Amino acid sequence: MEKEGVRAMNTKQLIEERFWSKVDKSGPLFNGTYCWLWKEHLTGTGYAQFRVGEKHILVHRFAYELLKGQIPVGLEIDHLCRRRSCVQPEHLEVVTPRDNTLRGTGVAAQAARATHCPQGHPYDLFNTYLRPDGGRDCRRCRNHRSYIYHRRIAHVVH
Repeated sequence: MEKEGVRAMNTKQLIEERFWSKVDKSGPLFNGTYCWLWKEHLTGTGYAQFRVGEKHILVHRFAYELLKGQIPVGLEIDHLCRRRSCVQPEHLEVVTPRDNTLRGTGVAAQAARATHCPQGHPYDLFNTYLRPDGGRDCRRCRNHRSYIYHRRIAHVVH
């Protein structure tokens, strides 16, 4: 029994050593601390994966759990430094998926942060239609499109 415990400890130690051998701790500065950048292959979206046994694990999640603790179910890691290959625990924060999206720079983040529709109408309690797919529309613009559509249909019928 004791040999199995030692073997498990050695395996864990080997995995950690292999992991840290692929990290460069002298990356760019962010808020006074260096980014710890993954030196190996990155996915097409800029994230890095690390193989542990048969599983591929995202390196930022692996580093966070190794150094800070478990990530609660349903939450994600946000890269405060905006570098997806960074594993510096001081640059990683556990957040909700929504917060992670809103902090991003992608199209979804920009749309979610919008306070007005492209025509300038406010997205507020009374003027926002929540679509079944989770998106939102401006009620005034939606009503106007519906009006134009029905006028066009009426002309085709007559």
